[in-house]
Amino acid sequence: MSGVYNMINKKYLVTGLILLFFLFLFYLVPGPSRTILVQVREGDTFHKVARTLKKEGMVRSELFFIGLAKLTGSSGKLKTGTYEISSRSGSWNIIRILTGSKTASKIFTIPEGYNTFQIAGLLEQRGITSRTAFLNAVKSRKILDHFKIDQMTAEGFLYPETYYIPYEYTAEDIVMLMMKSFFSRITPVYIKKIKEKYGSLEKGVNLASLVEWEAKADFERPIIAGVFLNRLNQNLNLGSCATVLYALNRHKERLLFKDLKINSPYNTYVYQGLPPTPICNPSEKSILAVIYPARDTYLYFVSMNNGRHYFSTTYGEHLQAYRYYILGERVQ
Repeated sequence: MSGVYNMINKKYLVTGLILLFFLFLFYLVPGPSRTILVQVREGDTFHKVARTLKKEGMVRSELFFIGLAKLTGSSGKLKTGTYEISSRSGSWNIIRILTGSKTASKIFTIPEGYNTFQIAGLLEQRGITSRTAFLNAVKSRKILDHFKIDQMTAEGFLYPETYYIPYEYTAEDIVMLMMKSFFSRITPVYIKKIKEKYGSLEKGVNLASLVEWEAKADFERPIIAGVFLNRLNQNLNLGSCATVLYALNRHKERLLFKDLKINSPYNTYVYQGLPPTPICNPSEKSILAVIYPARDTYLYFVSMNNGRHYFSTTYGEHLQAYRYYILGERVQ
């Protein structure tokens, strides 16, 4: 009799184990494909996260998910951040994601020579932050003082490169990150040389921003820097179309004579010296160009409409080049 009883018990035991196995597979195996962002804040628990995941259809059972977290010793290892969770990951992998260090991030690239207005538009278009929030952040005195920048905006110090940022980053966080990138790329040696040559870092970066906007060919950057320096040393207006475009805050293929008369401190046809701030965010190449400018006697340059410039020493030669390359006048 006891033998029969043991056989029945074994039968139920095997059946129970098989049932548990299939239940385990049901709750562990991922469901239909779907991806969401899950934000874990300070103080959140696996119970709270499990409710969110169940509600969003990422896991089949809260209890199973919590039990699995406890079973694997992960329940106390939840890390704050924003995570990209796919329903195809399954409970096991979701737990690994939430206890790992790889949070979800947004990616954006700032091209060389973009100014703050262009960057603000790009970030808003990408859904990263609003244009207004970014333009306010670049004027933050707290941020500027942190980096000891003596100007009214962070223009010139928002280093152009590709950034990976957490979803929860604010506009202020982004500006801080971009300025940190500037000071990691522009080394103390460069900064020392700029200060020795121009009296302040701000003036050197200001000049580099003009070079960045005007130069198309890399080998011309030191030559253009040399032209601007020669003009500054001879108390001539810089006469840079780039500064007028910045004052207009819009792109134009060709400036009109009335544009050159705009009453703005950024108009270097009207006002002598450098503009109040940089007019864009220069690359390392342009900063090196103002540290090591060409030692030519050129005072003028004009676009040859092929990415190159024609450089002149006298105004007469410059006027001839302007008529030839800009106005299209051909000498018979």
